[in-house]
Amino acid sequence: MAVDAQRCVETAPFLHAGWTLLVTIIVCMYFLWRILGVATLAGIAILIILIPINVVTTKRIRTLQLRQLKHKDERVKFISEVLSGIKILKMYAWEQSFRTFILKIRDQELSLLKTAAILNASTSFCTFCSSILVLLASFTIFVLIDERNVLTPEIAFVAMAFFNIMRHHLSYFPTTVEFNIQFFVATKRISKFMNADELDFTSISHDMSKKE
Repeated sequence: MAVDAQRCVETAPFLHAGWTLLVTIIVCMYFLWRILGVATLAGIAILIILIPINVVTTKRIRTLQLRQLKHKDERVKFISEVLSGIKILKMYAWEQSFRTFILKIRDQELSLLKTAAILNASTSFCTFCSSILVLLASFTIFVLIDERNVLTPEIAFVAMAFFNIMRHHLSYFPTTVEFNIQFFVATKRISKFMNADELDFTSISHDMSKKE
């Protein structure tokens, strides 16, 4: 109950984000189509291709973080047990054995942290390069499909602004959908709990005069 209620509080701000993001993306696509025409599809295609890549990478990072926290809890728990029994540890000269075991857990934790850092860096690099790739593809096709198309500063900067807005909103769209699903699942569970049948208090005796 407490977990579901907290989840509702955390995801409530994203309830209206889904349709507002969708409207903003459609408006950006409309103006880009007016500015660049068919060349807009090249940029949109690259953005759509990058979305599942970012989603898969984010899920992988989340899984690695959960595994890393599990190893961290195991390491902290083991160190606490070692410190609580430090006298016995010294008496039997088990320091090296326990040190090796703790370092082994720490190495597993560091390995997960390194992998997560590499994935984070890859995601940041793709996000940075996506803007350049989208603009390069759209502007190239815009110039090549018709000799009369001239890429002026006005067209370039306005299209760049719309593509950046759309890229930003597209990157948040999967997360928004996920949060909305979590919200509705949590509210359904809370509703089921609140609408459950009341306890039958008639079956409980409150007569304090009876003694065994």
